[in-house]
Amino acid sequence: MGVSRLSRVSIVIPRSELSLTMRGLAEFGMFHPDQPQSQTYDPLLNDLSSRAFKVQITLRDLLRDLNLTLEPGIMEILRRGYHVDKDRIEAADWTDFIEEIEAKATPLIEQIRKIKESIQNIEKRVSGDADVANALKLLSKLSIDFGEIDKLRKFMIGLVIVENKDVREIEKSLPSALIREAELTASRSILVIATQKANNELVDKVLKSFDIEFFSIPKDLPQNPAEAFGIVSTRLDLARSDLEEARQSYMQMVSQNSTRLLSLYEAASLSFSSMETMKRTGNLSRFAIISGYIPTALAGEFSKRFDRWILFTEPITAQNYHDNSSKVPTLMKNPRIVSAFEGISLNQGPPSYGEIDPTPVISFAFPLFYGMMFGDVGHGIILSLFGLFLIYRKAPSLVRWGQLLLLAGISATIMGLIIGEVFGLEIASLVPAFGHPLVEFVERVNVIPSINVTSLKLLLKISILFGIGHLFIGNSINIANDLKNREYDEAITESIPHIIMYSGFVLLIFAFLGTGFDVNRLFVDPNPTPLFFFLRTIPIASVAQLATFLLVGGLIGFVLGKPILILTGRAPKESIAMAVMVRVIDGAIEKIAGFLSNTLSYTRLAILLTVHTSLLIVVNLLWGLPLALAIPLVILFNILVMLMEGMIVYIQDIRLHLYEWFTKFYSGTGIEFRSLFPRTIRAELVWREKEVTSSA
Repeated sequence: MGVSRLSRVSIVIPRSELSLTMRGLAEFGMFHPDQPQSQTYDPLLNDLSSRAFKVQITLRDLLRDLNLTLEPGIMEILRRGYHVDKDRIEAADWTDFIEEIEAKATPLIEQIRKIKESIQNIEKRVSGDADVANALKLLSKLSIDFGEIDKLRKFMIGLVIVENKDVREIEKSLPSALIREAELTASRSILVIATQKANNELVDKVLKSFDIEFFSIPKDLPQNPAEAFGIVSTRLDLARSDLEEARQSYMQMVSQNSTRLLSLYEAASLSFSSMETMKRTGNLSRFAIISGYIPTALAGEFSKRFDRWILFTEPITAQNYHDNSSKVPTLMKNPRIVSAFEGISLNQGPPSYGEIDPTPVISFAFPLFYGMMFGDVGHGIILSLFGLFLIYRKAPSLVRWGQLLLLAGISATIMGLIIGEVFGLEIASLVPAFGHPLVEFVERVNVIPSINVTSLKLLLKISILFGIGHLFIGNSINIANDLKNREYDEAITESIPHIIMYSGFVLLIFAFLGTGFDVNRLFVDPNPTPLFFFLRTIPIASVAQLATFLLVGGLIGFVLGKPILILTGRAPKESIAMAVMVRVIDGAIEKIAGFLSNTLSYTRLAILLTVHTSLLIVVNLLWGLPLALAIPLVILFNILVMLMEGMIVYIQDIRLHLYEWFTKFYSGTGIEFRSLFPRTIRAELVWREKEVTSSA
């Protein structure tokens, strides 16, 4: 559980074996490439990369036009479930794989292009004939014979089809012409322009500036508008019929081949990214070098698979980690239910190889905090059921969300049982056998229920306890990270003084609370200290003295740690006085103020529970209305409260982890382990048997 141990591997193979080696890496699966820096590319892999890229780009543009995606959309998954068809692609090696993709993709792409071009041509015919038909329909109402118009010697009469927005500009540009307008469609009009033939050149120049030509009845049609309209109308009906048939044929073909198109695109994308990553194989002319990282647990299997070539394996340990720290990836390995919370860790970034993965702690703390802020049996059960629904849909992108919501819903249900609330109603009033809740959070002695102040104070204390425990875990992980990475100087001068100071701060706050905020009694009060608000065994004076010793001792260790390292040569030389001043400001002011703000931030656990419960109290006032009106309104507002509060609680839970907790120990600057050949969604890659030969 946490971060898997990795080993660095390097294989030296003849270049003639590259394609088969890539096949072996694909079958092995868990290989994160880290190729040597090289300005030269392997000719074979470079060629395969270029070929795969061409297919990928072509299919990408085609799929974009067809509105096809590798995975269904979330709404479709919620409605119909997750079902993805795969297309089988068989190959003997990666050269064969690329050839198989090209062989399947090229004719399919050409066929779709031809149908699409045919549709575009028909659409142009329909558009052109429609314009002609509209114009002829209008002209057929007039007794115009275009053949007679052409015989005029001194005058020119022409018709143009223009956009409505251009009509006024044309009229201004041709003041000497007689222009009459008739609306053709909502956006276009037909203009009759009459002028002397001496003005032909001016008219042509104006019309060309608007990209317009004179309308004329095509020569293959009668020059009488009424007769031409009848012929064009018949031709237009046939063209529209052809267009409908072409579109149906196109949609049918797309539907029949959508799975294959998607699988070929995914296969081409996978091939391109893999070949592009691996094509730097060193500068040796006859041999290629393949380097990367694998899980140490699979090192034996890796050696057996590639033992006929020259193989080097080196486990990444604390001793050699820093030599490779900028390149070593992180493979997060957690049980399925814990892995659902990896996304929260990845919000900050993956842990570095030398860091402890915080996900196991998050898998407990996140639903605990969520449940406390969202406590209600009814809302918790609905949240759990929605989580189960997402899990049942089996979509990889939603299963983790389903697991997270399921645990958060269970936690909210438990909290609802503790405070005895279901949909903002008292459980005991609905089920008398339930009895008195552990914490009576809502008082119902008055007409309008209200929050019990005593219970609120108790939950605020519990929230602070959760915060103290959470922050102690974070500081402890920080020390563990330093020790794990052998950063002993950092642990002694930073991490350990920090947790000592925080321990003193917490004890001092408890002692201060025990005196009733009376500073004068702090070091003399013999009364028991309300340690952690419950335990009352040690005198306040003793706790205050111990707290002061820890706080001052930790501060001294923090302030003097850096100067001591400078004097002993274990840190870069700088001004001792400046180092002390900076550490005093950082330790005495910033860190102690941070202790208070970080700890108090956890009071939001109780505060948001108060907000949630108060909103439900307001919603349940609607039961005073007639039932026919009250029932739908209560249901509606319960849904609104769940959506609004559910999102707010999620954001605040994330904030507690990212801003209050992670800042104590977690950098999130690692490199995520990425297999050279990840799992596919649409393409099912099957390797055919082939005799393997080696010149090594």
